[in-house]
Amino acid sequence: SSDQLLVAGITLVGASISNNSPVDLTQVTPIARLTGDPLVIVVPKDSPIRTIADLQATIKEDVAKTIWVGGSAGGADHILAALVTQASGEDPSKINYVAYSGGGEALAAMLGGQATAGVSGYGEWQGQIESGDLRALAISYPDPIEGIEAKPLKAQGLDIELVNWRGVFAGPGVEGDDLEALKTAVDKTVKSPEWQAVLKARGWTDYYAPAEEFKTFIGSETERVRGILKSVGLAN
Repeated sequence: SSDQLLVAGITLVGASISNNSPVDLTQVTPIARLTGDPLVIVVPKDSPIRTIADLQATIKEDVAKTIWVGGSAGGADHILAALVTQASGEDPSKINYVAYSGGGEALAAMLGGQATAGVSGYGEWQGQIESGDLRALAISYPDPIEGIEAKPLKAQGLDIELVNWRGVFAGPGVEGDDLEALKTAVDKTVKSPEWQAVLKARGWTDYYAPAEEFKTFIGSETERVRGILKSVGLAN
């Protein structure tokens, strides 16, 4: 029906591929890409790893003994861990990645010293980074972000960018006037001061793209994620 909307993002792209789902986001109607949050790579405060270069050296030394924690298998966190492993010259299919469904469990594993490194949306672990319990090595955003000390991977010599984007979609048959009305409503919303205030309050980064641009992006992002998940052995 034209009055149902879906909010989804990169993690659903990964999940539909790794689960061999018969449906994916290329089959619904993209309305707009809304937000894009940086992922952060952290280590526990007592870790001897102080930089992303140190982490790469650790991976090179023993990829299987480098324990990563993050969210669901095939999701954005897992993808980033695979990309860093690959950029360190190691086989991403040998990655030792422990997937937790909730950020809290992954955080407990990090703070308890059961992991080498962790990946999460920056906002989820911001408190522990600011208190010094976790050391942030890098963010996955292509550009520096105001208020975040950790530098992008790109600025540290790794050609990696990964944005944990989220967007809004309508059902497969929505077209014509119905589609235009939705596009106009979302376009108006993202330009409103109220939406800017929500972004600020939630610590979200504005990553708006209108429907046509978003549609092209979904296609290329689906292919990119499929390629990465193949390298980890999570896709055929």
